[in-house]
Amino acid sequence: MAMDGLRVWKVAGFPYQVLYLDGDAGVEIVRFLHGHRDVPNALMDDVD
Repeated sequence: MAMDGLRVWKVAGFPYQVLYLDGDAGVEIVRFLHGHRDVPNALMDDVD
């Protein structure tokens, strides 16, 4: 799954990260993950 423009924001003080797309219509949250998760595999879970 290709997600052009996917960005990551690390939540200060917590071991979490927000994966999001920033577009003309606003921000779309793709996933909210713990920092130790395997990001590519977590995104592949969405493909099924």
